[in-house]
Amino acid sequence: MLWSNFPLLTPFLLALRNMSARWVRTGLTCLGIVLGVSVILAISITNDSTLVSIRNVFDEASGRSSLLVQSSSADGEGFNQSAVTRVRSLDGVVAVAPAVQATTLLAEEAGGWQFAISLGGRASGNTLQLMGVDPEVDPQVRQYDLVAGRWIKGEKYEAVLTDKYAAEKNLEVGEDLLILVPDGEERLKIVGLISQNGAGLLNDGVIAFAPLPVVQDLFNRGSDIDELDIVVQPDIANSTRDLESLKERISARLGKSYEVSYPASRGQLVTQMLSTYQQGLSFFSVVTLFVGAFLIYNAFSMTVLERTRELGLLRALGMTRGQILMLVLSEAVTLGIIGSALGVGFGLILARGLIWMLGAVVTTDFNTIAIPLDGLIESVAIGSVVTLASALLPSLQASRISPVIASGPQLSKK
Repeated sequence: MLWSNFPLLTPFLLALRNMSARWVRTGLTCLGIVLGVSVILAISITNDSTLVSIRNVFDEASGRSSLLVQSSSADGEGFNQSAVTRVRSLDGVVAVAPAVQATTLLAEEAGGWQFAISLGGRASGNTLQLMGVDPEVDPQVRQYDLVAGRWIKGEKYEAVLTDKYAAEKNLEVGEDLLILVPDGEERLKIVGLISQNGAGLLNDGVIAFAPLPVVQDLFNRGSDIDELDIVVQPDIANSTRDLESLKERISARLGKSYEVSYPASRGQLVTQMLSTYQQGLSFFSVVTLFVGAFLIYNAFSMTVLERTRELGLLRALGMTRGQILMLVLSEAVTLGIIGSALGVGFGLILARGLIWMLGAVVTTDFNTIAIPLDGLIESVAIGSVVTLASALLPSLQASRISPVIASGPQLSKK
């Protein structure tokens, strides 16, 4: 008999014949597998890609900075600029770049204020983040790639924008940037444009850089600043132990009113902000997996019911229970392979949509697509296991079909 001569190939050939004969049900079963595999893979890609993108943004924005000093209070008032001198005097510190931040609006857009959440956790929408920096020190810490004009100087009322923001607002070098300040309106002359990398990645490029004293004056900050970015000697930066030791010395020097951390901690904070969204995606994948398993189980149950007479005839011709079980499971394996392959392709497409949705939530473009090997293997493995598990009970029911069923109609006619 055919299954005796080709014990491994025959079940798969019969499975393909049955699948083609019942192509609608085969398509629905395959859809269940595709859903499960694609959603699991897409969510894995989305989570990994967003984490990589966030890490890249803050790594580039931090530049050469190895340590970050911020106020430990929750009032957001910052701390006195005198901390710069205390940190700079420590051995191992190369440069200390103070910065102050403020959120403002273009005066012409004051009537259409909008709010949104950005990658940095600040309001973006149509608002503009204005960052006051030391024109001499900050370029030693952060990367500024000028594409037009020049860098800011001294204490002049001037600013540098990203080329992306300038293009969106139709602003050019030499024009005035008219912004809202607590006392009304103020003009900053646009002296340069930078590309959207390095420091230009901050706040998704919706940012302007001005001299530190100017921003402090415009927003009544006195001598307060919001953060210190610290560049340390290369041998310390490359040693985890030495960097931790310097971090502790800075903490001891400044006191409990200050928080000393690593620049990467800002990326971790944003990651925590996105954790709820990622948990929602994971829950959705579980639901989709359940739906897929339900589709597969029902399709195989109906297939076994329709093929009862056929399976009984095969039993009558000499097939054992084990061979019947293998026959039905071979169909599940075949569908699992086809569905997993299609699921991987659809998962890549779905991942791009999910990443775009996440970018819309935080008003940030995530351009990195990271395809984790473990996520790829996991999605295919789960899809295959769920397919086999869903088809197992119908397969066992098929293996219990009696050969007598094949002759039932003929006996009834006699």
